Parts: sequence; C-alpha cells; structure tokens
Amino acid sequence: MKNIFIALFVVLFLFTWVHAWQPIYPKPDDFNGMSIRDNFNNIAYYQKTFNKSATSMTYTNIACDANSCIVATLNSNIANYVTKVVPTENQAIVYLDGAAADTASVSILVITK
Repeated sequence: MKNIFIALFVVLFLFTWVHAWQPIYPKPDDFNGMSIRDNFNNIAYYQKTFNKSATSMTYTNIACDANSCIVATLNSNIANYVTKVVPTENQAIVYLDGAAADTASVSILVITK
C-alpha cells in the first residue's frame, strides 16, 4: 500500500511539473506570453537632448496622443529630475524641477492604447 501512495505521489508530481513547465526562452512573437500586441497599439522609445538652462522641452514627431502613457528619465548626471511629462498629439512635453544645469540626455518611453 505504501508503494502505491509513493507511485501516485510521483505521478502527480511529474504531471504538475510538466504541466507548469514553460520554456525559458519564449518564441520571438510571444512577448512573454502576455499578448502585448493585442493590448497596446504602439510601444516606442526615443532618446532626445534636453538643452542647458531649459525648464521644459517640447519634442515633436513622437508617436503618441493625449491618452498615451509616457515615462521619461534623465540619462545624464545632473542635479535635476523630471517632474512630469505631458502627452499631446504627436508631441511630448518634458518638465524638469528647475533649469537644467547642463545639456542632458532624456529617454522617453511611450505606450499607446
């Protein structure tokens, strides 16, 4: 009887292990299994320059609309930080907490639904 329980446990363990196993490297068009292609219309990345002594910059030719989600970060080591990013039609306006201490590089990630 003890052997039957051990065999049943091993079979159940192997079944759940095989069922839960997922490949480490998903297919190139799988996007980590989340079907991102269906959830978003556009995901774009831009790298722009923020001018010295400017408090805000307007970047044009950005693939976004007023409902887009935009994240902006500074890639340069300056004593400022991004306070907000305002998406408009094909534009993104990036605001800093004050005048930029030096010319900086800004990364902009846009997700449009």
